[in-house]
Amino acid sequence: MGILIFILILGFLVLIHEAGHFFMARFFKVRVEEFGIGFPPRLWAKKKGDITYSINALPLGGFVKIYGENGEDKGNADSFGAKPIWQRALILSAGVFNNFIFCFLILVLLFSLGMPSLITPANQKYVVQKEVRVIDVSKNSPASLIQLSTGDKIVAIKYQGEIFENMSISQFQEKIKSFAGNEILLVVEKQGKILDLAVTPRVTYPAEEGSLGISLMEAGIVVFPVYQSFWEAGSTMFTGAYQIVKAIGQNVKALFVKTEAPDLSGPVGIAMISSKTYHLGWRYIGSFLAVLSLNLAVLNFLPFPALDGGRLFFLLIEKIRRKPVSQKVEAMANTFGFAFLMFLVLLITIKDIRNLI
Repeated sequence: MGILIFILILGFLVLIHEAGHFFMARFFKVRVEEFGIGFPPRLWAKKKGDITYSINALPLGGFVKIYGENGEDKGNADSFGAKPIWQRALILSAGVFNNFIFCFLILVLLFSLGMPSLITPANQKYVVQKEVRVIDVSKNSPASLIQLSTGDKIVAIKYQGEIFENMSISQFQEKIKSFAGNEILLVVEKQGKILDLAVTPRVTYPAEEGSLGISLMEAGIVVFPVYQSFWEAGSTMFTGAYQIVKAIGQNVKALFVKTEAPDLSGPVGIAMISSKTYHLGWRYIGSFLAVLSLNLAVLNFLPFPALDGGRLFFLLIEKIRRKPVSQKVEAMANTFGFAFLMFLVLLITIKDIRNLI
């Protein structure tokens, strides 16, 4: 189910991204030869007019094949290479803009209808529903033995006929500490189901873990007035974009200097997150969609060969030099860049699989 949801979500976001390139190219009267979802080998194709629409076997992206996109056939008016730099730049940027716009609209909708969020002093008055959720489980802890996992909602504690519910994190921790050494029933909501799990909090435990061995966050459903939702969406999107760029920089630095870097997830890791998100409800699915769309936008805007940002970088060089970079050089750079990206995806996928074992 996680893999299926992942494919559907990624396919949808890629469709939005590639539609940006497609419609912008059509707007400037550039011929589009193929609109493809996924990468070859091809599974299905249909030609309508001059355009071939295809679905391909590798669901890790998509593409729009534009006539003259590598600078050839500049003498033809409907060639990409014949268009002025500013038009080519808009065509190359349109996919990223689409993902930014989609992320923004999803966030506006969520902030207006109810956005899952950490509770802070700034948004506390807009919280309509509070909840405590698990964000980490220590290995070989009591919590791991009853298979608590990230995203599980703490509903209540049952002990000797008494029920303790609607607790803050500090209240929950105090109760758990007072029950150390005694078996209790921990009421949790896991993947939409309410479960009573028997567990005995530890009397002695590592200082960084606690009696159960879980880390918690106090979250809630935050509903903002519609006018404020636009501001919150924009602020959240720009903050998120900054954090993504910062994380990428830290990971690049870690390749050369021994330092801590944020963990990256590949297709397998994202598929597992997709499965967990699906069980949390539509609000969390919407948040996940917005995050993935933002990641897709930022990553594609990086000035790296084979990405939209890399091709924009070549246009910048062309603008400065007043003549285009050699087609051979650009093609080699894009081929190397694509191969390197696929290699990184492979490495991250191997890491994700190892984490599952």
